[in-house]
Parts: sequence; C-alpha cells; structure tokens
Amino acid sequence: MDEQVFQQYLAQLVERMKRGERSAFDAFTRVLQIVGGFVRAHENERPEWDDVLRRWAVSTAVIAARPEFQPPPDLLGWVSTQLERAVADLLDVEDLQKRITRAIAPPGCGMQIGCARRAKAWLSRDFVDVVSSDGWTWIILGDARGHGPAAAFYGNTVFPTIRPYLAYDRPVVESLRRANELLHRHRPGGEYAVAQIAGWNPVSRNLDLANAGLTVNPIIITGGVAKVIELASTPLGMFPNPEFGAYTHAPSCGDLLILASDGIIDQRDRMDEEYGHERLVEFILGHPSLGPDELAAAILEDVNRFGDGNPDDDQTVVVVQF
Repeated sequence: MDEQVFQQYLAQLVERMKRGERSAFDAFTRVLQIVGGFVRAHENERPEWDDVLRRWAVSTAVIAARPEFQPPPDLLGWVSTQLERAVADLLDVEDLQKRITRAIAPPGCGMQIGCARRAKAWLSRDFVDVVSSDGWTWIILGDARGHGPAAAFYGNTVFPTIRPYLAYDRPVVESLRRANELLHRHRPGGEYAVAQIAGWNPVSRNLDLANAGLTVNPIIITGGVAKVIELASTPLGMFPNPEFGAYTHAPSCGDLLILASDGIIDQRDRMDEEYGHERLVEFILGHPSLGPDELAAAILEDVNRFGDGNPDDDQTVVVVQF
C-alpha cells in the first residue's frame, strides 16, 4: 500500500465523518491511536520529534480522496511501518550531522576544545568545524537562518565553503570576505548565514577573531577576568560588500575563549527573561576548575535548567583553552 493510497483513505474518512458516519469516526480513531501511541513511545527518547510526526500524520488527512475507494486491510500495519521508517531516517540524518560537524583539536595545536550542543528540533541549524593547516587552527561556529531541515541543509552546505579560503598568510576576516563573494553570487533565495571564526597559531601565539553577523559576542577569560569582545558586523551572503568585525589577541597559557550560538544567550525562562551575556559570564567565572569539555557541558545544562528544558533555538557552545 503506497502513501498516496493511504492519504486518499484518510481524506475519505474525513469526508465520511463530516456526513456523520459513525464507522468513519471509529476507523479514524484507530489510526490516530496508532500514531499517538507511536509518538508517545518515542517521547522520552526524542521529544523534539513530536511535532515532526504529528505534522506528518495530520498532512496525510487533508488530501482529496476518491469516494469509491475501499479501506485496505493492512492499513494499521502500514501506518506503523511508515512511522518506523520516519524515525530511522531521522536517526540517520542526525548521526550524519554529528559526524561531519565535530569540534576536535588536532594534535600539537596548543589548545584544547570542548563543545556541547542541543537542537531545538531533530536537526540543528548550528554548524561547528575545526580546520588545521600550515601551523594554524581555525574554529568555525555558524548558524543558518531559517527553519527546519531546509535551513539545516543550507547551513551544512554553506559553511564548508569557508574552508578553502582559510590561509595562514592573511587575516581571518579576509577569508570571510572571499567566502561572502561566492555566497552572495549564488544565493538561492532569501537565505543567509551568520558565523564566527577563531584562528590560532601556537608559535606566534596569535588569536585572530572575525565575526559575520553572529549576535553572541566572543568571551575571553584571562587571569580570572572576563572580556566580552563586541564585534558588530553583517551576515554572510546578504550584501556584496559587507563589514565584518575583527579582533586580535595574544592569549596566555590557561586563557579561555568561549564561542556560542544565539540560542544560548537568547534562551528565555518562564518570566520571559533572557539568559544573556552577563549570566553566561558569571557562570563561566564561577566554575574555574572545569576543563573545556566539562565547562561546555555545564554551560549547556545551566541554560537547559534556565529554560525548563525547552530550548527556544538550537544551542551550541565551544570552549577553547590555550
């Protein structure tokens, strides 16, 4: 039994229910019970899939149907099979995204990297990448603007285009400008992306920061003192000649750099108060003994508690220790 037939059958049930046929109500109730039962079965495992599965179930009930169509005997089994396949697809895509967007410090780069992430939906629009070449290591944190899988796909397509423009012989901000030229020429619609890049050379101990529209300011912790680096700028791909913010720093041994997506500081609590930069800085300074991985995980957990476990947006935090 194919999907079109199933959609027609559900639409036929809707029309019969409008005419008040009791048997149609009973049949439709059985279908919804299976869908609802499946969603509840996976609720604790992946609560963010709730809306995905429910939208799929509802969308199948609004297609026009042929009134002469007879309900197939394997309807309920087909529903269960399709939902199982949907979850399998979600798992495959989620696993692929985790494998291609990793924050792992290369050997001998003179720093440690910790990263923690949480997606609002089943697929994150945030992007994290680490690139190493000619003694330099670059960390890319990006966020594709939009909603759903389309925005996630756009982000995972756009941000890797920055890699070829990264070079040790020019500032990071120049790499962003070159990538912007390409993205602006081939902008498919209203899409755009925001990103921050941190370039690090352990020999010269030079840290080069550049920002393209990300509203969360980088935070540098030196000797227990925090400095929020304000880097106002424009997004990637939106304008032909954008202005990107840039900053250079010479970190000491033990210094920290924190990069975060806007889902961290924009998270709201029940009183509609934002988590904000100030609360983030206070939390970091209050946990000086944590390593990069532990601190990144602790920050994400604190934001999770603040928002009562309901993320308003995709959330990513990267902690670098030099």
